[in-house]
Amino acid sequence: QEVQRLRFLIDDLYELSLSDIGGMRYEYRKTDLAVHLQSTLDAIRTRASERGIELNFTSESVSVEADQNRLDQLLQNLLANALDYTDAPGKIEVALYKSGDMAVLRVEDSAPGVGREDCEKLFEPLYRVESSRSRRTGGAGLGLAICRKIVEAHGGRISAAPSSLGGLCINIELPVV
Repeated sequence: QEVQRLRFLIDDLYELSLSDIGGMRYEYRKTDLAVHLQSTLDAIRTRASERGIELNFTSESVSVEADQNRLDQLLQNLLANALDYTDAPGKIEVALYKSGDMAVLRVEDSAPGVGREDCEKLFEPLYRVESSRSRRTGGAGLGLAICRKIVEAHGGRISAAPSSLGGLCINIELPVV
């Protein structure tokens, strides 16, 4: 398990360094974000249920220009984080909608939460909140930094804030096609 954890850490560091030098490759094509997101949610629904986490999804059809592999990586990372850092019984709410010329994806989870002062720091490489969200699952603190790079490469924005559910709310805006 430790070797596997180190392998993931090395892979994440490699991807982050590639994105810093502009070396991550992207192949953009028109993608229905709702369909793509539903597929990712279906893949973790059983795991969420087994952990006592309720998973809710509301969406409308929104198309974006995206690299599907990087989009998968982004969505899987966000949902895995929400699942890993939500106490049971808990809730994860995912919403996708169009606002003007942007697709808005919001992932909110229930407790434990993150203080407002730590939210922006979550996207810094290796940053960890000193609380119950920090080392519980053995993450390295690179996932959200990679997410930011992917979102920015797609011309979007990502932010974090305390969730009304008691946990964390990640908000992503991507330009629509």
